[in-house]
Amino acid sequence: ELSELAKVIIIIIIIIINRLNQSIQNIDLSNQLYTITSVGTKFFKRGLETGYPPDLWNVERPDDVTALQASVIEAGSQLVLTNSFSGTAHRFKLHDAQDRVHELNSAGARIARRAADDGRDRTGREVVVAGSMGPTGELFAPMGALD
Repeated sequence: ELSELAKVIIIIIIIIINRLNQSIQNIDLSNQLYTITSVGTKFFKRGLETGYPPDLWNVERPDDVTALQASVIEAGSQLVLTNSFSGTAHRFKLHDAQDRVHELNSAGARIARRAADDGRDRTGREVVVAGSMGPTGELFAPMGALD
């Protein structure tokens, strides 16, 4: 049986998918792979060190995050991912930032929304913001520590 948390997560995912479907009806998604594949490389070109979560840049270097997101819009993308791929307490704990999950993810969402709005104003194309969420690196019980 699913836990209460799992049920809530499923409901949230369904709501997000429905909202996203409404938002992307008029968007050409054929060019969107660029958004996913090039952003990590661009972070490293701007000085991100291996192993350092780019999510921390949402508050440490927000102008760089904004510039990266603007660059994918300028390249033709109509989809911007939030800079929140490693945004979990389990991942942030490695950098003593486990208590900053909300702060860092909220900052990433605000930056992406602003970049999308600015991109729409510059290009005349609608730009959708999608949340980016990666794995925690932890396993569920009984193999791991997560319940």
